[in-house]
Amino acid sequence: MKRIPVTSSNIASVGYDSAKMILEIEFYGGGIYQYYNVPESTFRDMLNSSCKGQYFDEKIKRAKYQYQRLSSQDFMGFEFQSYIVKMMEKNHDFENIQPEYCLKTNMSNIDVACSYKGKRTLVEIKSVPPFTKNRLLAYIAQLQQYSKVEPDAVLVLLFPGSMSQEYYDIATKSHINVWDSQKISEIFSDQLVLLEHTPVYHLFYLAPMGICLFPNLQDL
Repeated sequence: MKRIPVTSSNIASVGYDSAKMILEIEFYGGGIYQYYNVPESTFRDMLNSSCKGQYFDEKIKRAKYQYQRLSSQDFMGFEFQSYIVKMMEKNHDFENIQPEYCLKTNMSNIDVACSYKGKRTLVEIKSVPPFTKNRLLAYIAQLQQYSKVEPDAVLVLLFPGSMSQEYYDIATKSHINVWDSQKISEIFSDQLVLLEHTPVYHLFYLAPMGICLFPNLQDL
């Protein structure tokens, strides 16, 4: 979910999924929480509030919305996605970049919808490779659902690292384009410098040498 940075002593950013009515709040210190069945008006009022911490205590915390804290892996996923979007925005081959794009109201948002080299492209972004065949097939099924809405779109599964040749063959037969670390390094060769001092840079800098970044997990 895309979050908006805010000015507050204890809240770093706030996001909202209108289709699912999920309010997401990042607190200083790294904690990210999702609150469920929150009206969009509450999200808007929080953004407009002069004291967001106080608004949170009075209108969200005391309202006792159901919530959960996202795991560190979930956080890595959001963080990784945001860096990919930043590189897309600096790459002239990408246009009309739409993070968290809603294809259909009863369908999960696609991570990024865009135009890549003039072709409509739908990108599903994962923070780790699919380590099992079942996980890969689940990702493929998710992308194929999107193709029912936009049958002419190019479908892309993007992740850091690599996977076994068998998995690449499955993706190819399913008409899924795989952007792994090596492919990402090729596409964003001029933009990777933007990540040099970020926590995700290490996921790419070995890729041009063809080194699997997750050698012990590749064939699980």
